Amino acid sequence: MNFFNKNLKQDKLFIEVNNRLSLSYWMASDIDHFVENFPELINKDILKQIIKNSNSLNAFFEQTEEDISKLNGVHKECALEIYHFVKVCMEEFECINAKSTQDVPEDSKLSKIIDLDINLRDQLTQKYLLNSDVEYHRNMAFKFYAKSLWGLTDFISYLSQKDDQELSKTALKFSLHNLNNAERAIDVGMNFLEHSNTSTKELRIAMKDNNCLPNQSRDKYASEYFDLQVNFNIILKELFFVTKEFYAQFKDDQDPSDAEFKLFSHESNQYLSKLNQVGFEISKLMLTIMDRDLPNYQLLSEMTIKNHLDYIRVS
Repeated sequence: MNFFNKNLKQDKLFIEVNNRLSLSYWMASDIDHFVENFPELINKDILKQIIKNSNSLNAFFEQTEEDISKLNGVHKECALEIYHFVKVCMEEFECINAKSTQDVPEDSKLSKIIDLDINLRDQLTQKYLLNSDVEYHRNMAFKFYAKSLWGLTDFISYLSQKDDQELSKTALKFSLHNLNNAERAIDVGMNFLEHSNTSTKELRIAMKDNNCLPNQSRDKYASEYFDLQVNFNIILKELFFVTKEFYAQFKDDQDPSDAEFKLFSHESNQYLSKLNQVGFEISKLMLTIMDRDLPNYQLLSEMTIKNHLDYIRVS
């Protein structure tokens, strides 16, 4: 963040809050992704675990709200931007009670989250993140991906209407353009991650003045943090790629077969599960380094990850 290194106490508290918010988001995303895409895996024991996870998430998020009140100035301003986004996502994912989510169409919920996501990415990149930080370019990639989903929603709705074929082509072109931009943003971010120390500034601040961490542990955590960041970017880029390749077929008036659609659904769900897993691990690692309490949470996405050969054998 561009406001780091002016107040170490506030920096550390912000990093803690930011990672608590990120962990809350990944837990909420994990629950929503599992319930929406893998209902066949839900039995009595899994349902109990989902309820237990939801309770842990809510308790953890409530504590985070208290921690934000200890921030001030730009640290608090930035944390509140992220907090409001995570809270709305949790409401829309129905992980916490919301005032008016009942009977709201799923496409309306998706549209709301996409709008908020784009707005948050704009705020972070324009006001707080350094453009030499992998997070800057990752946020740009997420923004482009969100825009592509926006376009794909329109494309699918226009596709079945003969009078709207030009509109469907325009929406598809818009989506593919943004998916290309998302891939490029991740490539730039990877370059900064490998060649600039800005991307590890948060990690260094988290470990600063922590006398309980021996040098061996610091090296171990730094290596693990870097590997997780690289893995997250690789998964994200693969998600962008498979989405682009699948929908690019429509550009050439080639309707994908039912088998191709099922494979695409399987692959995209796998990448989303992996993002939940790695995103969760990054935030969990940062809080562990800072010696903070972690929620009692069992990641559901881990139960859904299979390799492609397993899918082919089942299919």
